[in-house]
Amino acid sequence: ALLATRVRALMPPGWRALGAGLDAVIAVRALATGAFFGFASFLPLMIVQLRGEQLLTAGSLMTVASLGWTGGSWLQSRRWVRLSRDGLVTLGTLLVAAGLGVVAVATWLPWLPLPLVGVGAVASGAGMGLASSSTSILVIQLSADAQLGRNTGALQVAEALGNAVIVGLAGTAFALFVAGSGQRVEAFGVPSVFVAACAALSVGFSRRMGHVENLSAAPARVTGPES
Repeated sequence: ALLATRVRALMPPGWRALGAGLDAVIAVRALATGAFFGFASFLPLMIVQLRGEQLLTAGSLMTVASLGWTGGSWLQSRRWVRLSRDGLVTLGTLLVAAGLGVVAVATWLPWLPLPLVGVGAVASGAGMGLASSSTSILVIQLSADAQLGRNTGALQVAEALGNAVIVGLAGTAFALFVAGSGQRVEAFGVPSVFVAACAALSVGFSRRMGHVENLSAAPARVTGPES
């Protein structure tokens, strides 16, 4: 109730939850980050309890996901990447949604090979590297100088709230299914579908940001006779 009534005071002036432009950038950051860390909070336990693997295996998958994030962060800053800045965010959220979707399927069907979970972890991590860095840059590009500090702070608040709300709801679902039925597949499967749905929602918001130039890209080379 407090979030619903008071979060507006922590956001940029005129902020709307379903707004476009800067409002959509903030929504993407909250949804994508919350979805990814919701997945990360359950992955090691799922690997050990549902699949019977060792903790070393679960930790290795988390490392693989973090390496994907590093690769995505590196890629978005390359001068030869010609995608617009909003296009990089959309690509990143698509990768997060696809990766978490793969993990959700592998959670409901634990007989599927474990490397499939690794593929989902790498894809979602790479998507976060693209989207997280790019949303920070978008806030800078879309903010007036006088509002830059407040808008950057609002982005960080949105990220923290996305983590807390999405991970909290996923954890509540996990606890309810464990207490209600004791079925581990449902206990892990329902939260995995929930976080994948949040990531898919972030893709929709990424299309509401509007076109924003990628200032990190090298200028396109002009060919032909001089006018």
